[in-house]
Amino acid sequence: MTGRESPQGQYMDKPLPRDYNQEPEREQGWKLNQEEVVKQWKKLPRLKMSSKQLNTVKWVVIVLVLAVVLIKFIGYMNGPKRMAASFFKAEIADGDSGKLYDMQDLPDGKFLTKEMFLKVYAQPEGQDVTNYEVVSDGTAKVSSGDSYFYNEEEGEELDFIANYSVYYTVKGESSLQKRSYQLIRQSGAFGGLFAQWKVSASDIVAKRVRIYAPESVQLTLDGVALGEEELADSGNYGENYRCYQMDLFAGTHEIYAEANYMEPQNFEVTFYGSGDSYEVPMLSLSSAAQETMQQTMIDLLNDVYELSYNQGDITELLDNFTNDGADQLFYIYYDDIYGSMHETGMTLGNLEFSNFGSTLQDCYISEGRMMARMELNYHYDYDYTYIYNSWFSGDETRTAEESSDSSMYVTFVLEDDMWKIDDLTMYSIY
Repeated sequence: MTGRESPQGQYMDKPLPRDYNQEPEREQGWKLNQEEVVKQWKKLPRLKMSSKQLNTVKWVVIVLVLAVVLIKFIGYMNGPKRMAASFFKAEIADGDSGKLYDMQDLPDGKFLTKEMFLKVYAQPEGQDVTNYEVVSDGTAKVSSGDSYFYNEEEGEELDFIANYSVYYTVKGESSLQKRSYQLIRQSGAFGGLFAQWKVSASDIVAKRVRIYAPESVQLTLDGVALGEEELADSGNYGENYRCYQMDLFAGTHEIYAEANYMEPQNFEVTFYGSGDSYEVPMLSLSSAAQETMQQTMIDLLNDVYELSYNQGDITELLDNFTNDGADQLFYIYYDDIYGSMHETGMTLGNLEFSNFGSTLQDCYISEGRMMARMELNYHYDYDYTYIYNSWFSGDETRTAEESSDSSMYVTFVLEDDMWKIDDLTMYSIY
């Protein structure tokens, strides 16, 4: 082919004229195509809707619009900004501790109940707030080091954490005041669409708090008994102590301690944060136990001197002694009291003990055993006869009287629910 095809389909060797233009023909072709499309479209069958169908469509549109509005409204009502405002009102304006508990992101726990919260955080009366405004503190983002920060350009946003501050004024006070809150989005239905926001409780929950107490002591914390569920390793406190571990609200709590033969006692303890600990001191020996010990010492005093006078068998008294205490008793009896009575040539007459008074010197735990050391003070009066040897008149029998005060010391140990004598110090009155 050596020539060019002309618009009429003929070949020619000459070039086209400069004023030749194909645009009019192209526009004409487009116009013909559009007209053809319109003709074909008009030939399509038309779907006619009944009035019932029209009403259905109308209500579907209305429902969709209402659903969108409802979702936006729920999002606003449960949003972090509104939650921060509600929490501020409950905390500052209303002083409502019950509402504060419900609006916080709290874990479950035996000592993290609403009842416990109301005991620890009894709110004062609300303040007369003049006005307030809730302000966002920025978007939380995660850095490469897994720490989060705010108002930074780099990092990935955390859409489940929000921080807000509430600025407010109180009637009668000119200064601007501020409360800051961190809010955490809770898991919710429909992919979190209806999830609520709650205020972070990290500042008020003290985790892994430990309470140490002698193993014979039973404890209640804010009225709830501590038991096997709270037991933990006592560590360096040894076998004589128990360790209880729990999560609770940071603040002041009441510990009630009781044990057999001990006076029950209340302790007010403040835990400031996670890892805090408290050691319950040794309880005081009960007045009933001290009276029992005092009577045991008085009976022992009378029995020892009566047996000595009658040259009786000291083994009758051993039921109230441990093995170590029995050794002490034999030594004191035979080497001191019995010997001084029968080897001096004196004959004892009447002997009376009076004015008893005991003092608890110490109460402690040793090798897992409860020990108590008591001092018994007493007055004694006795008369006796003896042989007086004179150069002039020879031997003659004389009568004399003695009166004085003395003391004895006994260390008791609790064995098989009985206070036994483990150590004894007793002085002869002769």
